[in-house]
Amino acid sequence: MAARMRAWPPIEDTDRRAVADQLEASVSIPDRSGAVADLEDALASYLGVRHVVTTCTGTAALHSLYAAAGIGPGMR
Repeated sequence: MAARMRAWPPIEDTDRRAVADQLEASVSIPDRSGAVADLEDALASYLGVRHVVTTCTGTAALHSLYAAAGIGPGMR
C-alpha cells in the first residue's frame, strides 16, 4: 500500500473557504471585484505598474500576451 502524499504547500481551511467564496461570488470579469481583483491590485502596487492581469495557466498568459500585442495566426 502506497503512502499518501501530502499537499505542498499545505492547504488550510482558510484556503478552501477563500476558493469557495470566490466561486460563489460568480464575479464576471468586467466587475473586477473579489479576491482576484484584490490580488491583481496588490501585485500592481508591488510591481509599480498600473495594471496586472492574472490568468489560470501559462498558456492562457501567452494567448493574452499575443492578443494584447496584436499578434495573430500566421504572423511571425
